[in-house]
Amino acid sequence: MSVYLVAAYAVFWALTFALVVSIWARQRRLEQEIAALQAQLAEE
Repeated sequence: MSVYLVAAYAVFWALTFALVVSIWARQRRLEQEIAALQAQLAEE
């Protein structure tokens, strides 16, 4: 197998992993924001 092919696969999987982590972190932030907004609504 070519070194370039292995490097391309490594880059592809690294970028895929980074994208998944980014989406996961954004989802967590949104869930926290929604919980805070629901708490504010419950107080009123």
